[in-house]
Amino acid sequence: MTLDMKKYCEIDLSVLIILAVVTQLMGQLLSQQFPEANYYLNFSILVGMLAIIRWGYLGSIVYIIAGFAMFFISDVSAIKTLLLYPFANAFIILAINFFKIFKVEKLKENNLILILFIITVFVSVSIGKGVAAFLLGEQLLPTILYYLTINLFNIVMVFIVLQLIKNREGLLIKFI
Repeated sequence: MTLDMKKYCEIDLSVLIILAVVTQLMGQLLSQQFPEANYYLNFSILVGMLAIIRWGYLGSIVYIIAGFAMFFISDVSAIKTLLLYPFANAFIILAINFFKIFKVEKLKENNLILILFIITVFVSVSIGKGVAAFLLGEQLLPTILYYLTINLFNIVMVFIVLQLIKNREGLLIKFI
């Protein structure tokens, strides 16, 4: 990576981290405000997706740091917050393997591949939530299914947003 590209990477990741943290906090506060809604809308995972599309494994730090923002508003213990957010968010790394099968450019060309990528990310993070819950003494599979279920609306919204932006210059581009 050249010096110019390294500087661009730092700036890009910094902006994405700020966006992810803000959307994480907004999504969680909205969820706490309307607990009876039975769905979850949070665009921090979308920002995390853009980061891993652009920067691969390095981009995963964006969604992990967004999880640390939960320490400011979470009403559960620090260990539970650590496991359910930064630890579980780190499972976004699993979704990067998607690009071993499909090239990033295919996300723009094929809606089926785009939705498969989105589902891969949500399943990966839900597995992280399940593992975190298991470490906290809860059941693995029901937790994974719970997080997938409450995120169905979020999956649709992320797909719509990616549909709208996928052909914008420079948004869905792999830098490394």
